Amino acid sequence: MTNFQQDLLVGIILLLISGILTGGAWLLYRYRKEISKYIKRKRIEWFPLQQTITFSVKHNEELNSGNYYEEIKKVFIGNIKKYNLTKSISYRDCSGIYMFGDVQQAIEFRNKKNLDLILWGEFSNDHLKRNGEHESEITLNFTYGFKHGDNNKEAVESDIQKRIQQIMLIKNNWKIRENNSLEDVGKVADGIFTVSVFVLALTLTNQHRFQEAENIFDKLSTYLNDRSDATAINLNEYLATCNYYLLHMVMTKKKVDWVQANKISNKILKVSPDDLDGLIIAAISFYKIGDMPSSESISSRLMTSYPRSGAARINFAFIHILKGNYGHALRHYNKVFSDSNIDFDVMPTIDILNQEYERTKEPALRYASGVLSLNLMGDSVLAEKDLREFLKLGNVEKHGVMYRDAQRILISLHAHT
Repeated sequence: MTNFQQDLLVGIILLLISGILTGGAWLLYRYRKEISKYIKRKRIEWFPLQQTITFSVKHNEELNSGNYYEEIKKVFIGNIKKYNLTKSISYRDCSGIYMFGDVQQAIEFRNKKNLDLILWGEFSNDHLKRNGEHESEITLNFTYGFKHGDNNKEAVESDIQKRIQQIMLIKNNWKIRENNSLEDVGKVADGIFTVSVFVLALTLTNQHRFQEAENIFDKLSTYLNDRSDATAINLNEYLATCNYYLLHMVMTKKKVDWVQANKISNKILKVSPDDLDGLIIAAISFYKIGDMPSSESISSRLMTSYPRSGAARINFAFIHILKGNYGHALRHYNKVFSDSNIDFDVMPTIDILNQEYERTKEPALRYASGVLSLNLMGDSVLAEKDLREFLKLGNVEKHGVMYRDAQRILISLHAHT
């Protein structure tokens, strides 16, 4: 028999005895709170907990700290609902039922229940005064888990602790004065919501749960922006990081979901308007989903922001080919090979050009794949194959200088064989 089963059996026997004996009903009523807490505690110990945030804050239900805590919980739950976080964040309050005396107890409980985050602490004594006025202060601790990267646990934990300290310095209103309790409780409630949700999203990021973390960071950023809170700026790097990982996950799938890629890249640009990768994927994905004007606009931004970026020039040359501006496309390709940073993967780029040729039957895309193969991969065999196909499918009247350049390259290749 387990400890829980033993405790439960004892509890049932005591309840039956108290019910049978004279005055049993009075005893049940007299100790109803203790019995309720006992049952809740055993429920927590025995049954699995699914929530992402567990609260355990010591307070006195019958005094000021109890009233303050109830209001804080009300605000917290209200924000969870208002910012559509109910699917991302589940919440349970274990205060008064399961308390932690030190960090080790919290860690053991978290590990046992496989929880994401425990926020625990206590209110100061309700009878404390400052300048003759009752004042309460809340202290908080955070216990979180490591489901990924455990080999680097110390470095990850150090980074998380550093971030917690930074945001706690910004959200530094943790005292409630009795004669200003409504306003002060609001500030504390805002701090608890901001810090706990931030820490949860941060730990989910370090656990490689990027989809969940990105959603939470996004909603928290909206919450802070609604309050004109400068803390929102500090979330940008984390929101961008999550979106980078999500974009990588989308782009490395066998079949890319370009609608999703477009959505994520635009989120990156919302946070970092001149981000190179965000601009590149946005330009490609707009084209892929059939929004050519937006693709062209993003491509122009790319060239303005990154004039020496090979990726930007490749993308702009691609746009010019689709518009029939073959001379402009040729000049961009020549710039790629003579005066640009090769900041893109060549083979995936050639694969995209080939896919687009199969879809559009635009012969100039064979020229593009051919010159990339020759100049960036040194593959003269593949280059000759693509360039000959371009000459066969295209014509000098339409493709002009690009057509003549392909002829020149083929002559040069044979002159060296």
